[in-house]
Amino acid sequence: MEDFAAELYYTEDQAKRLGESLLANYYAVSNEVRALGRFSLTRDIYLQSFKNIFLHNNIQYDYKAAVDHLFEEHRASEFYEETEAFLEFLLKKVKVCIVSDTDEQMLPPFYKKYPIQVFTSEQFKSYKNDQANKMFTEIIKYYEAAPENILHIGDSPADVLGAKRAGIKAVWLNRTQANWNHEVKPDYTVRRLDEIPNNIL
Repeated sequence: MEDFAAELYYTEDQAKRLGESLLANYYAVSNEVRALGRFSLTRDIYLQSFKNIFLHNNIQYDYKAAVDHLFEEHRASEFYEETEAFLEFLLKKVKVCIVSDTDEQMLPPFYKKYPIQVFTSEQFKSYKNDQANKMFTEIIKYYEAAPENILHIGDSPADVLGAKRAGIKAVWLNRTQANWNHEVKPDYTVRRLDEIPNNIL
């Protein structure tokens, strides 16, 4: 008896709809975890989200394998065109670290060739801008620096709000020209990394 492999095909519109549903489910699960003051790995949140979406849409596919594929794709993410040059410029001037609300397994490996310290939510069992705000307080502790002498660059409200709560200056990297809907404002807003003024780096 020959092996049978089932392949799933979706139109672009179907794939977009499922992707939007997955993200909405991910944020719903993530927000519930945060509201309860708990911590979950990004992988565990995606496992639950894929499982929910597959069941709801009657998709016959291994949700664990789907998460593996997602993590693999995330690790293979390409730089934006200005990122590498900006990073190399920055490393000549200051100490650089990565602060990520994700699992270490999800991080692209590019940072390993640079002298960069990595802080992840998995490492500290905490998220950016959660109740404890431990991610940013640990950065201050690690570098033994005054918060106002640290600059955080991030593309999400959690980046800006968490940094500002800790007294750290924040740059909002707003590539999509989204609206800022929070009372606390970033110190700077840019569309590209190379738009950040040199005098604040």
